[in-house]
Amino acid sequence: MRRTVIAVVVALAAMVPAVAAGAVEPPEGARMASAPAAVRVVVGAPVEPALARAQARGPRGAVSRTARVTSADPEAVVITVPADGAGTYRIAWS
Repeated sequence: MRRTVIAVVVALAAMVPAVAAGAVEPPEGARMASAPAAVRVVVGAPVEPALARAQARGPRGAVSRTARVTSADPEAVVITVPADGAGTYRIAWS
């Protein structure tokens, strides 16, 4: 059985000045039975929703560019992950 691996690629930390990701859920390199519906990136400072940019790419090329910040969790960006089968998924944000 092939497992799904989430690889996290940090692009630019432009969402908030000089702040790198504090936590990624699921964590980088996580091996899972299937891809999560979303990845949550906590940056440790409030994120301006209009500036949140992200991309999730599946192993067969499916792409999602959906990123959201909520008032209930203003220090995190939630990135939608496309359903694209088993393999390595790459997540990038800026």
